[in-house]
Amino acid sequence: MGPLARRGDRAQQITTRIAISDGNATTARNALHGAEARIAEIQNSAVGPNAWEAEHPKVREQFDETERAFKQPVARAADHAIEQPSEHLSRVLGKRPSPHHPVGPDTWDQAARAIEAYRITYEINPAEPTALGGEPDRRDARGQQHIDWRVAGDQVVEARKQLDLELPGHGATEERMAGVPGLMPEDDRERLLDGGHGLGR
Repeated sequence: MGPLARRGDRAQQITTRIAISDGNATTARNALHGAEARIAEIQNSAVGPNAWEAEHPKVREQFDETERAFKQPVARAADHAIEQPSEHLSRVLGKRPSPHHPVGPDTWDQAARAIEAYRITYEINPAEPTALGGEPDRRDARGQQHIDWRVAGDQVVEARKQLDLELPGHGATEERMAGVPGLMPEDDRERLLDGGHGLGR
C-alpha cells in the first residue's frame, strides 16, 4: 500500500471518528437540554427543587453523568479542531507558538480549545468569521451560554496577555473582550466598548 493510500485511510479514520463524536455530542446535547428543561420545570414548581430532589435522589447524579457524557466528545472534537487551526483562531491568538517560545504552546492551545468547545457546544455556524460570534442573550437557558461565552473570551484575553500580543486593559470582562478584534462581530464590539454591557440582553 503506497503512502497516498495510507494517507487516504487515515483521513477516512479521522472522518469516521469525527462523525461518531458528532453523533455522541448530539445525543448528549439532547439529553442535557432535556435535563435542563426538567430542572427549570422543577425550580418553577410549587414543590420547590429541594423537596423534589429529596424525592428523586438519582436525578442530580444522572444530570451530572449526562453533562460529562456531553463534554467528552466536545473536548475530543475541540482537540481535533485545533490541530489544523481555522482563521478565527489565528485572528485572535496569532500562530501557535513553538515549544521554544517562553510561554510555549500550552497557553495558546488552552484558549483555542475554549473557543472551539464553545463553538461546538452552542452550534456556532462554521462560517461565522469571528471566534465566538455575537454576545448571547443573558436570559436564554438561565444565561449559561452567556457565562460560557464570557469564560471562553476571558481565556482568550489572558492568553493574549501571556503571549505578549497586547495588554488586556482594565474593566469588565466583556469590555476587555471587545478590545480583541475578531473575537466577536463589530456591532457587539462597538456596543460593549461604548459601555453597554448587554445587561438588557
